[in-house]
Amino acid sequence: MAASLDFYTRVLDFERVEGGEDGDPSFCVLVREGERVFLSSHGGDGEFGQAIVVATDDVDALFRKFVARGLRTPGRPESPVHEGPLDQTWGTREFYVDDPDGNTLRFVQGLQFRPTVNKRTVEVYMDGFRRTDRSQILSCLSDDVEWEIPGMFHTRGKDEFATHIVDEGFAEKPAITVTRMVEAGDVVVAEGSVRGKRTDGSAFGVVFCDVFEMRDGKIRKLVSYLMEIK
Repeated sequence: MAASLDFYTRVLDFERVEGGEDGDPSFCVLVREGERVFLSSHGGDGEFGQAIVVATDDVDALFRKFVARGLRTPGRPESPVHEGPLDQTWGTREFYVDDPDGNTLRFVQGLQFRPTVNKRTVEVYMDGFRRTDRSQILSCLSDDVEWEIPGMFHTRGKDEFATHIVDEGFAEKPAITVTRMVEAGDVVVAEGSVRGKRTDGSAFGVVFCDVFEMRDGKIRKLVSYLMEIK
């Protein structure tokens, strides 16, 4: 497990969100852009040699990123797609990476299914909070946006919303992990966790469930349900 965790989180760009601390056998949950991968070293949990498809918008940039982080290509002339991005005859552009246990991750650009406009807006919004980019966050909102955290506040309009992007006593650029995002009609629901620092140096953590009501690709209303974690 230790070798796989190091590969997925140090060479690739997955984030460990649960498990994997206790050696073998163990179970671990990894997240990348809201999608989860489960690693297990328990006997009978799976078979070696699995293939996982990971959709991306730019395989060339991603390949360069992984190489800069320490990815070494295997030198397999019989499998050029393991050596770098390759245009496939079926219309996608791909490169393959084998993990330490012999499973293959297929990073693919050009798949037909892509996030909807509403989901993409929520992703951009989340990224704005990670970087405390106020302009990016506000660009995702309708002018008459409402934001409610039950029991805490209920804002109306962009100006009021902006006052809570970083609340008093909290530092900027929190670590936000989205573990699930689902959509039904004009509603997007995102679940995840936030970890960060307060201005006094202490740490905080919460899990959240954000319910976004969308209109014309913008966030019209957001209700955030929060629970503090230790």
